[in-house]
Amino acid sequence: MTLKHLSRNLIGRVGAYLAVLLASVSLLVTPLLAKALIISPLQIDLASDPGTTIGSTFSVYDDSDAPVTLYTQVQNFEAQGEEGNPKFVNTKDGLVSWVSMPASVVAPARSDVKIPFTVAVPKNAEPSGYFAGLFTSTTPPATDGSTNVSLGNRVGALLLFRANGDISEGISILEFGTPGLQHLFSMLPIDFYYRFQNSGADRIQPLGDLIIKNTFGFTTRILNANQVNGNVLPNSIRRFETAWVAAGGNLNQPAAVMPEVKHLGFFSAAKTELTNFAFGMYTAHLNLAYGNVTAKSATADFTFFVFPWQLILIIVILLLIIFFSLRFFMKRYNRYIIEQANKARQVR
Repeated sequence: MTLKHLSRNLIGRVGAYLAVLLASVSLLVTPLLAKALIISPLQIDLASDPGTTIGSTFSVYDDSDAPVTLYTQVQNFEAQGEEGNPKFVNTKDGLVSWVSMPASVVAPARSDVKIPFTVAVPKNAEPSGYFAGLFTSTTPPATDGSTNVSLGNRVGALLLFRANGDISEGISILEFGTPGLQHLFSMLPIDFYYRFQNSGADRIQPLGDLIIKNTFGFTTRILNANQVNGNVLPNSIRRFETAWVAAGGNLNQPAAVMPEVKHLGFFSAAKTELTNFAFGMYTAHLNLAYGNVTAKSATADFTFFVFPWQLILIIVILLLIIFFSLRFFMKRYNRYIIEQANKARQVR
């Protein structure tokens, strides 16, 4: 075989391998790009008595140009960390064993399909909160119960279910303040956080305000203490954050996102302190209401100071300049008066 034939053979094999590789990549990428699924609602809240069955539905919109078969799956979830993110677990007991829904449905192109499901609560179910994710995917669930997140398109809604009865409730505010419990600031914005512990048997959604009062006890700002409307799952801790972004305006501040921290120069910082002025001692009062059975409340306070030192330093320097300038001109003026008086005496 000549070198020319070897080259042609090698090039042909490389081309075949590339074609197979591109086809494989296309098969993996096409479902992700062509089949966009939108599920609603994202959260379903239900409650029922032990020994009863309750039903509901959720919708999935197929944004592709062709019908698609959707496969369903249910997974229990629990709290993960303190950020409110769910951790899905492959357990077979609890809510996942109570939920029934079609194994698969067909979603028409460019339209949505309603997927019904039922929750059959056992007679011996303990009054408590139970939580699961209702998933649909373009690929069948794995036989071992694990999730298929690398292939196809998978979307889900959170099912928050309560088995009615005598449910214990218990909470505590573990921490409240600013990050690092910092008490002295030179300017706004200032962010706050609190850690809310739920030791009860059902989820709790703390609602309320974070009220900021100045040195004289007047209300300066009212912040939403749970602007994400987040729940705290049983036997877990969740961290909530909010921020005092701007001074002035209405007392009630809209939902705020903490701005990106920027390292300002001296004069830029002084300008920010002037346009967003705050000065003195402030008290942040956290007032929360919670309870699914009976209304309860929890409070906490945190004191901090705002001292815009760059702005104050510039003002002090300007005042000193004005003071010494006036003093200089007054001395010159007095000297001028004395000289004029002396001249007048000499003329006499």
